[in-house]
Amino acid sequence: MNILILQLVMLTDQQKANVEGEDEAMFVEYRKQLKLLLDRLAQVSPELLLASVRRVFNSTLQNWQTAPFMEVEVAIRLLYMLGEAIPASHGAHFCGDATKASALQDMMRTLVTSGVSAYHHASVTLEFFETVVRYEKFFTVEPIHIPNILMAFLDHRGLRHSSPKVRSRTSYLFSRFVKSLHKHMNTFVEDILTRIQDLLELSPP
Repeated sequence: MNILILQLVMLTDQQKANVEGEDEAMFVEYRKQLKLLLDRLAQVSPELLLASVRRVFNSTLQNWQTAPFMEVEVAIRLLYMLGEAIPASHGAHFCGDATKASALQDMMRTLVTSGVSAYHHASVTLEFFETVVRYEKFFTVEPIHIPNILMAFLDHRGLRHSSPKVRSRTSYLFSRFVKSLHKHMNTFVEDILTRIQDLLELSPP
C-alpha cells in the first residue's frame, strides 16, 4: 500500500506542469492503472486499505500548508477513490459498517474543517470539490458544515476562482451539491442568490 501511494506522488510539480499531448495521455493512463490496483487491494483487504488511506490522509492534512501540492492532491484523491474501491449502495457510506462509516466521517470532517480548500494549486482545489460532492451524504449527517462549504463554492475558491477550468467544473459540482442537499438549502437560498447575482448577468458582445 505504501508503495502504491509513493507511485501516486512520483510526479513532481514541474513534471506535471510539463505534461502535454502524448505524455499527458500516458499520465492519465498511469493513474487509471494505479486505481485498478487500489481496487484490487480493496478486494483483498478493505480494512487495510481504509487504515492506510486514513493514515496518509490525516498525516498530510495536518501539514497541508507546507506540503507539496502533489502530496495534498493525492491525499484527497485517495479519500475520493475509497468511494469506488469500497462502494456503498446509493452512496450510503456513512451508515452500515461502523468502522468504515466512522473512518470516512472522520476524514470528511478533517477535509472540510482543515482549510485545505484554500490551497494555492488548482489541482488541489478541484480535488477538494470533487470529494465534497462525492460524499455529499456526509452533510446530512453533519449539516453544521454546509455553510462553510457553500462559501467555498461561492467565493474565490470556487465560482470566482482565477482559473476558468476551476470555475467551470465548480459550477457543475455546485449544482449537484445543491440538488442533492435541497432539503437543507432553504435557509441559504436568499444568500446564495445574492452572492451569485452578478455571475448570472449576460453581457452579449
